[in-house]
Amino acid sequence: MTGVEFHSVREWLRIFFLCMGWYALSSGGNILNKMILNGFPHPVSMSMLHLFFTIAFLPPLLWACGIPKADLPRKYYYRNILPLAFREYFIALLSHFTIWKVTVSYAHTVRATMPIWVVLISRILMKEKQVTTVYMSLIPIIGGVLLASVSELSFDLTGLICALASTLCISLQNVFSKKVLRDTGIHPLRLINIILCNSALFMVPTWLLVDLPSFLDQGEVSDISGWGGTFLLLLTCCLCKFAESVVAIIMLERVSPLSYAVACATKGLMVISVSLLFLRNPVTYVNLLGVMTAIAGVFLYIKAMYDASKKKLLHSTKQDQMSSDHSAQDEIHKAIGP
Repeated sequence: MTGVEFHSVREWLRIFFLCMGWYALSSGGNILNKMILNGFPHPVSMSMLHLFFTIAFLPPLLWACGIPKADLPRKYYYRNILPLAFREYFIALLSHFTIWKVTVSYAHTVRATMPIWVVLISRILMKEKQVTTVYMSLIPIIGGVLLASVSELSFDLTGLICALASTLCISLQNVFSKKVLRDTGIHPLRLINIILCNSALFMVPTWLLVDLPSFLDQGEVSDISGWGGTFLLLLTCCLCKFAESVVAIIMLERVSPLSYAVACATKGLMVISVSLLFLRNPVTYVNLLGVMTAIAGVFLYIKAMYDASKKKLLHSTKQDQMSSDHSAQDEIHKAIGP
């Protein structure tokens, strides 16, 4: 085996184990989240604790990696960073409310609707039109989620609304985060740190208004002696979620956008499967059919987007070549005359 081949195999193995770790962390974090919320039904407190744990974990990592600080203009900060922070706060709240109200498997099935939101956002905000195959791939996603919703034994309308709203917010967050990364050249981990620190400005007042009064109630305080196990689970869950975010950034830097999209879709399928296995949620065959249809639609969407981008790239390359050929011919005519 040559040195190049050995390096290629080693890189492939590194990505494979990163991917497996990513799936394990995501599945574990979601299962622990559900277990905690079943015994500690305070999604706002969960969101705030997750936020503060991550804010505490990030600075040592940024220092260890030697990631420089960012000096952003104040006007740009207010116009772009604060809206990102508000959406991050909203995503955290909606995600925890979703997991509290519905099963993990159903929450991730609804999250499969993200391509629908991406297409809508691209059409409305970016004025981008997609090819017919992309629109057609959305049909099984819609059909699968509807089928899963109708057959979901623990269906909750509030949970469905929160799941859809959080998916929309994540789609918006992805679009505008990429814009900030492109505009400023800031490191993704540094941007996450800035966003999370600012989202605390919205999270703390929400917690003071929503959960603090219930904790001050005598009934809540009397149970504080049994919170040791819950806190340990919460710490483990926060570590899983933090590590998942870091691994996701590493994956995004190491693989192509197509490979990353496929890995994300596979991760969703893995989380659904593991949660059904560990949490023992009752499901019907119709529900499983809806889940698989929605996930299959996501893979079809990825394939359709890849084909469309490949065709567009090929077309632009041909145009550049034709333009280059015409320019070359013009230069020849100028040199040798008519």
